[in-house]
Amino acid sequence: MTWRHSSLNFLGIVAAIVAATGQAQAIEPVPIEGEGICLIIPWRDCNANLIHDNCDLSCFRTFGKCKSCNNVPGCGQSVDANGNNIPDECELANDCNANGIDDDCDVNAASCCPSGDGMVCGGTFVADSGQISPFGALSSLYDIGPVPFAVGQVTINVQASADLDATDEFVIVIINGTQVGNVFVTANLCPATPDEGVVHVSASLWNQLVNDFDGDNAGDAVLEVCPVGDVDPSACGASASFIQFDVEYLTAQNCNGNTLPDSCDPDGDGDGVIDDCDPCPLDNPDDTDGDGVCDDVDPCPLDNPDDTDGDGVC
Repeated sequence: MTWRHSSLNFLGIVAAIVAATGQAQAIEPVPIEGEGICLIIPWRDCNANLIHDNCDLSCFRTFGKCKSCNNVPGCGQSVDANGNNIPDECELANDCNANGIDDDCDVNAASCCPSGDGMVCGGTFVADSGQISPFGALSSLYDIGPVPFAVGQVTINVQASADLDATDEFVIVIINGTQVGNVFVTANLCPATPDEGVVHVSASLWNQLVNDFDGDNAGDAVLEVCPVGDVDPSACGASASFIQFDVEYLTAQNCNGNTLPDSCDPDGDGDGVIDDCDPCPLDNPDDTDGDGVCDDVDPCPLDNPDDTDGDGVC
């Protein structure tokens, strides 16, 4: 990612590394003098080799501006023939809708997402920034990186304990440079129980905003939370102000409960509802006159009731 906000000069990275136990462990924020901000990159390890996918592809990449791949054992061993920033060994045979997600992960939860961050479980994408501290004065960024497209409403949940109690203090939520909502218009001063806010984004707007943001042939998302007003990052004292935000949305649906996402099942009439779940699989629209009879077998598909006087004419 090369996207920046001009007002920023520092942000710690909160990434995750997988230890030998297979558990995700947080990396403490690490500043780099003169390097501006450190983008937050969630853990991604599609081939489960305990090496971040960025480092699989090259020793000269980073997984966050503060963490270089050049000291990661085994870096640079994967090939990316199609240039989509996914190791070729992860270009799955069982990916009928070509969204970069194994079909089983598209439709089933369980073991597909042990970290629960930046991945898809049961057709739901989830990503969590973790706590970013302190919060105030400057914007904070969360670089989710490559993301699947949404098939349902995108929910952005924001939590904060910060200097947000004044009437002119609130937080703007931005996706790839576009404002999508405000939170904490009414909030508290450094509450022990964090204030909560939520922003909903339509699937169509989300897909438009994340569409190949950095030219790598995959959707990418950088979320920014921008404080408005005189938000003091030191107001919370020893307890430290913070903000945290997560994203969740549907990437696939599986209405018939089989092993494939709906986008790979037959839809004979092209109405967006697969045949197994379509009450009128041969009709688009299904029942024009709303009489409960599919158009293809309705003698009077435009009339409800069909033939009131029984003269055989609709």
